[in-house]
Amino acid sequence: MKKAIAYSRTATREVSVQSDAINHQEIAIIDYCKEHSIELIHLFHDVGSGMNFERVGWNNLKVYLKESGNEIDFLIVTGHDRISRDKVQALFKITDLEKKFDLSVLALSASPDLKNVML
Repeated sequence: MKKAIAYSRTATREVSVQSDAINHQEIAIIDYCKEHSIELIHLFHDVGSGMNFERVGWNNLKVYLKESGNEIDFLIVTGHDRISRDKVQALFKITDLEKKFDLSVLALSASPDLKNVML
């Protein structure tokens, strides 16, 4: 069985809205993993801007990947914008993670704009 970790992020600071947004992202990821027989090992999440990477959850995700010994097959997000709001920055982060940790980043709803950047 393939193994995955997931990442969710919301920019809003309002607790009820933020909690709802992360829950929707995580439910979509959990459902996707069940549907595709992927073992979801851990969910990381942040509340904050997608314009920088000074995020606790993101940094914990990178530490986890370093310590996992390349046992993770996928990093799953609901959309590339959960990684970064800057499309080019998201592409560089995705490429870096895929090379460094020998995994695939799966976005459940890939941004058409990011697909154009990647072509």
